[in-house]
Amino acid sequence: MSKDQIKQLADIAAGLSGVAERTTSELAVLVCAVGALVQSHPDPQGFAAAFRRCWLHLEQPNQEQPDDSQASRGIDAVLSVLEECCTVPLEVRPPDKAARPGGLGAA
Repeated sequence: MSKDQIKQLADIAAGLSGVAERTTSELAVLVCAVGALVQSHPDPQGFAAAFRRCWLHLEQPNQEQPDDSQASRGIDAVLSVLEECCTVPLEVRPPDKAARPGGLGAA
């Protein structure tokens, strides 16, 4: 590999790293916004039921992810935030894996 090719690859890697960092930051803000919407939802039972229905449509591809994959860890992290923001159980994960309902709303 030539020096120019190595520099080009380094520039591409640096650019991808910046995009990943920006995307991660943007998603964190969206998770906060969704958490706030869940906390302020006037019908927590209705929200939880609607979320479960939607989750069933998405769950099939997610079941194929290994438990230690980046995708699985990301799903668990966001589900934990939603479970803590909602005052009733979402019931999309087993109780021993789910976060405490209303945990963030009580703070």
